[in-house]
Formats: sequence, structure tokens, C-alpha cells
Amino acid sequence: MASKNDIHRALRSQLNTYSTENGIAIAWEGISYAPTEGVLYVEPYFLPASPRQVELTGPTTRDRFTGIYQLTIMDWQSKNNIEGIEDQYDLLQTYFGRGTALTYTNGSGEEVTVELLRYGSAELDKSDDVMLSLPVSVEWRSDIWVG
Repeated sequence: MASKNDIHRALRSQLNTYSTENGIAIAWEGISYAPTEGVLYVEPYFLPASPRQVELTGPTTRDRFTGIYQLTIMDWQSKNNIEGIEDQYDLLQTYFGRGTALTYTNGSGEEVTVELLRYGSAELDKSDDVMLSLPVSVEWRSDIWVG
């Protein structure tokens, strides 16, 4: 059966495509990462909300999963590379922009579609003495059949 983990895999797969095609390092969740001085990288965080039942009756129903895929662009203060961070923001949007639909097929052959609803960021954070960071929130949803 498809699950929340499949949604996470779809988002990670898209981020991996961005990373591979553009040579950007990723500090993956749950994996130790030591940043290389002077090298921009992205820190992803999968933040799902509790699922909601979409349909009330029938032999099978759907649960709606929603959440945020937080992508924080990190770069070194010493580079003063604000334009580089802004360029990455724009580039990430081509992979995670509103209206994008990601598809993932799990090991059981079940397909999960993840719809990206909103792409936005907070202000560039310059408060750290070593790193600049720009948090980008990608809002997503996916309906998964259950039952």
C-alpha cells in the first residue's frame, strides 16, 4: 500500500534530480553531513501534517496527506554570495514550483502523485556569523487510496 514514505521519496527524488543536474550538494536528513567551506548546499526537511479522510463511504477511500518540504539554501558568509543564493532560489523553483506534479512508483508498483501547491521563502537570514541561509517552503498534497 502506498504511504507517506512514498510521498517523501517522490520529493527526495525531485531534489536529487536538481542536485545532480546542477552540481549542488544536499545535506540529506538523517545522514551525517560536513559542509565544505565555500560550497553552497541545501538542507531538506520533510514536514508532513496528519492525514485527513477525503471520502466517507465506499469499499476504498482516500486519505489526503499535506505538508511542507522545507528546503534551506545555505552558503558561507565569507563569500557574501547573496546573488548566488537568490539564483538557487529561482533554480529550485523550476523543480518545485506551484502546479508541478511529481509521480513516484513504489516497490509494490503503486503510483503516488504529489501536487506542489505553493513555493515561497522567508527573508534571507544573515544572523549567523558563519552561514547565510534562505528557507524555502514547498507546500504539497497527495491523495492516497486506503482500504
